[in-house]
Amino acid sequence: MFLTRILVGATLLVVAGYFIQFAAQRADYSRRFPDGEHMIIVLGDQRAGRLYLARSNDEIRILDIALLPEYRNKGIGKSIIEGLTREASETNRPVRIYVELNNRALNLFEYNGFMVVQDIGTHLLLEWRAHS
Repeated sequence: MFLTRILVGATLLVVAGYFIQFAAQRADYSRRFPDGEHMIIVLGDQRAGRLYLARSNDEIRILDIALLPEYRNKGIGKSIIEGLTREASETNRPVRIYVELNNRALNLFEYNGFMVVQDIGTHLLLEWRAHS
């Protein structure tokens, strides 16, 4: 019983930490990108993930893209990226995103033509531009 209580307590702390991190991230995005778009990625009738975008005259910024594990590696992220790069090409804007150095999605962005334009130690700023 004691170990169960410890485990449950630790699990609740982890879950609470995620909610606190999510709230802080959302507040930061809202402050820095007041016109940012917060979207739920839907596949059929199922919620598959989330996408935060900030569109300006100068760029399309992917603030965050996350898919639930069961929806990863199914071409959903690739499809979203292709849609954004198509929009960027039509409007002559780059697409940019910061990606953590150890994030597996880094390969997806590089495969889709994103280039590293800045290394800040923990994250890379990736950028996609249409070919001239």
